Amino acid sequence: MKKKGGMWKGFGLAAAMPVQLVVAVLLGYEGGHFLDRRLLTTPWLGIAGVLVGVAVGFIGIYRMGSWLK
Repeated sequence: MKKKGGMWKGFGLAAAMPVQLVVAVLLGYEGGHFLDRRLLTTPWLGIAGVLVGVAVGFIGIYRMGSWLK
């Protein structure tokens, strides 16, 4: 028996995954850049924010992917 809306749920998750990654990276960069301006540490916290954003984005994608099981 097929699950109702299974195909559309898959399309929705496939569309949401790249958005999740991009938003996480942008928020990480903006947060790091904000702290760089406050603490005069340019560009180190901006770079750290991007790395944290990538990690958070991939964790979010992994959690979204676990819904497909």
